[in-house]
Amino acid sequence: MTALPNPSGRLIHYSRATGKTKVLLDKIFFANGVALSPSEDFLVVSDTFAARLIKVWLKGDKKGRNEVFIDGLPGTPDNLSFDNDGIWVALASAIDEKNPMPAHLLASFPLIRKFLARLLELIKLPFSFVESFYPNSLTQFVCREFMSMDMIMFLIPPRRTIIRLDWDGNIVKSLHGSDNSAGSVTHALLVDDELYMGSVTSKFIARVKIAKGD
Repeated sequence: MTALPNPSGRLIHYSRATGKTKVLLDKIFFANGVALSPSEDFLVVSDTFAARLIKVWLKGDKKGRNEVFIDGLPGTPDNLSFDNDGIWVALASAIDEKNPMPAHLLASFPLIRKFLARLLELIKLPFSFVESFYPNSLTQFVCREFMSMDMIMFLIPPRRTIIRLDWDGNIVKSLHGSDNSAGSVTHALLVDDELYMGSVTSKFIARVKIAKGD
């Protein structure tokens, strides 16, 4: 696997009965969507920067253990939606040999990552100071939009991919688009025969018809 940044993500269970929390899984490279199996014996969580999904056992002999559900995905898995037959996985950004992930490229250079992060904050600092005393359109743009998803869309390959998995971690369907009609797809939900797609970069919800049996 390509070198990755520091795995600081965690999956946490909160008990409403006791008000206590418990860490089910740590050392995740950007924890994201969660899907619970139909029998509720395990759940699946997106490990976004690692381009994989991880299974965490909740019941049975393997309770408390975790294993890779699927890896080597052609993109970064974001939110998950699920039903009795499987999981819809939205890949927010494509990953392939021609389009490596920026986080992967900088993973082996922690000092450079730290320098860039601090440089970006230094750029924002004077604008944040002015914003606190004299809010205006320029300072608001820099403080709220600078390095947002809208600003870095040019770094994201045009391919949009959504995959369908069964509960054994097999890919049974995939949808691809490259016309930029939708932004970076971060969520996919099937309602009747239409797949609705949400995005953090688009001001609309896209949809596509799914033929029965597909």
